[in-house]
Amino acid sequence: KDQTALETSDIGFDIDTLNQNFNGDDDFKSFFMDLAIKELNNTISILKSAKEKVNTEELKKNLHKLKGTASTIGMTTLVSKIKKHENILFNNNFDENVYEEIITEINKSLAILKDI
Repeated sequence: KDQTALETSDIGFDIDTLNQNFNGDDDFKSFFMDLAIKELNNTISILKSAKEKVNTEELKKNLHKLKGTASTIGMTTLVSKIKKHENILFNNNFDENVYEEIITEINKSLAILKDI
């Protein structure tokens, strides 16, 4: 791996995944990144609202959608945490820390993305 990949893997981001998924199409990459940032911000709002209702089916749906976005843009730590919580929910358990853990990781991801 090159130095950039090593540096970004330490912070839970794989720039190689991002670049491979857009195959040199910088216009589409820029469009999708703007969309992804909006989606990440929207998901924070949804999770904050969902926390009050504790609707596990809605949570599963939103985590699954978020996982797709995070995977496409190379947010490896966020994907890992989503998978962890999906497995917990799949086994009909609920970890009340899911909201704060995912929101915190989304905020870290947004901080990384603004520097790309």
